[in-house]
Amino acid sequence: VYRCVPDKQRSFALGVQSVFLRLLGTIPGPILFGVAIDNSCTLWGINECKTKGACWVYDNERMAYLLMGISAACKIITIIFVVMAVCLYKPP
Repeated sequence: VYRCVPDKQRSFALGVQSVFLRLLGTIPGPILFGVAIDNSCTLWGINECKTKGACWVYDNERMAYLLMGISAACKIITIIFVVMAVCLYKPP
């Protein structure tokens, strides 16, 4: 970030970078992994109000595939963006 922006805009660039890291790095991850864990449930507990409660039994193999798939997809996306950054970066 320091090399890509003028001296007067460095603090602003770091702030923008921090916002993007927070939005793209900390919010979607737990949501995706929570959905994967919920999708691997095979037996949900139902309370007296007929609403879905906690999961009682998980399909461990399905959970492993879902979690590994999410992790691999994120790693592939990261590699693509790093390669694009290396190819498209032009030093000043």
